[in-house]
Amino acid sequence: MDRAWQFDLPELDLAHAPPPRALWATSYYVPVVPASARGEPLLDPVGLPLGPRLSRRDWCEAAMEGTVVVVDAATGVRSTYNYATSAARAQTRCDTFFPRNRGIEKTRFRTATGPFGDGVDGMVLVPYRTMAVDPGTIPFGSVIYVPAARGRPIRLPNGEYRIHDGYFFAADRGGAIRGNHVDVFSGGDRDSALPFVHSRASATFDAYLVTDRTIDGILRRAHAAASVPEPLFNRDQ
Repeated sequence: MDRAWQFDLPELDLAHAPPPRALWATSYYVPVVPASARGEPLLDPVGLPLGPRLSRRDWCEAAMEGTVVVVDAATGVRSTYNYATSAARAQTRCDTFFPRNRGIEKTRFRTATGPFGDGVDGMVLVPYRTMAVDPGTIPFGSVIYVPAARGRPIRLPNGEYRIHDGYFFAADRGGAIRGNHVDVFSGGDRDSALPFVHSRASATFDAYLVTDRTIDGILRRAHAAASVPEPLFNRDQ
């Protein structure tokens, strides 16, 4: 099995670990949506169409999450697109769906490298491994161990289940991620299966930055584009 889908890293020895950090978490996911003949086009940074159109609701959700998988109704082919930049003017209105997130209407996209979308520094997103962080608090490329995640069941995009080993990798950023706030990528699941994700700043949990070179290498390779298998989403997605 591909290393990106293995959650079998050894438990961290907390007695000899550095002091934990108190973080709080939200989660984000990749919407899987059908192309729409008369919807809003996905535009590249200079305003040229990338190909597919989406319903306004799906377009806004794609802008909100930063990544979208578009399914061609005729062929079933899936294509992944990522946030690229913000334009000077809004393309549409999203306040009906996301009244607290003004500005996402200016989103421009690009074709993604990874099947679930791309993070920072050439890394790609891996479900239940990737964390978006504030690099001023947690540097990109950091290994993060969360005891509250270890032993918890998670569902992979193909419907298979694994038991999480507690390790995450700081491979993404988010526009609203500041300080001790992190965002956990849950793949195709709208809601995270992890119990420490409460979306409240008051709901903090312990997290440890891990400096083990072997574990760092494993997670870094898992976030390389060539290491992530095709999405294999459930048929009902």
